[in-house]
Amino acid sequence: MEKVDWRFTMDFLFPPECLKIPNFLVFLCMVITYYIIFTVGMTGLFQYHQFVERDSPIISALKVFSLAIGIILGSITYSDSFVVKTGTRWFMITTSATSLGTSIWITRINFTITNSYFKFEMIPFFLLGLAVNYFFDVFLNSVMACTPMHLQGSVAGIYFTAGQVGVALGDAIFTSVAGELGVANSFEEKKELHKNIVNGLYVGVAACALAFISSLFTVDTDSMRAKEKPEVSDSGESSEADDLEKQPNKSGLAGQTQLQVE
Repeated sequence: MEKVDWRFTMDFLFPPECLKIPNFLVFLCMVITYYIIFTVGMTGLFQYHQFVERDSPIISALKVFSLAIGIILGSITYSDSFVVKTGTRWFMITTSATSLGTSIWITRINFTITNSYFKFEMIPFFLLGLAVNYFFDVFLNSVMACTPMHLQGSVAGIYFTAGQVGVALGDAIFTSVAGELGVANSFEEKKELHKNIVNGLYVGVAACALAFISSLFTVDTDSMRAKEKPEVSDSGESSEADDLEKQPNKSGLAGQTQLQVE
């Protein structure tokens, strides 16, 4: 019996074929950055309210809940028609630009300004939730539509791992930049802690900027637009599927005609 080389039967955790999927590397970078954005925003603002403004954990959680409201509303209002009209590339650019703008807006928070939460956090954090949800909706639909069936399991695992890497990077980088955090008692301590947390939030701004740059390289796959195209082409001819459906009928009529001639 001929011995089979093990290299020809080995399954790769990262199949090289994945690189041929449209937007694979672009989306891989954007998934990591969006998880960094989400982690830094939630961690930084929660600790800001708890340690600088001296809010209780429940109040601090309620103040960052606007992000969750944006994500929920985005999942309810999302429709494939958005991407059909704008295209995958421009939709990704729009969501990334929105994330970048809102992340810069959030860094303006200041406990010395009256109604700082309503001016610099509630609305931009809500818009950031919308942008994050819209990105993941388009990303998942686009990737699954362009990925062959035998690679979908591997691709899903790769992006899931990328998400975990993004969470770990966001938490580690924010902690390194912000430094040790604790409850601030005096005004000077609050001012110093506020500065450290805002510096940590700039990590989210940098991640948003990277996501925006990555979105410029997105290829418009028209995967969703193809689903809504009619079966009839521009020349008025029927599609190949219709021709295949008609072939048995034609062959049947030809057979009946042949019998009649005989």
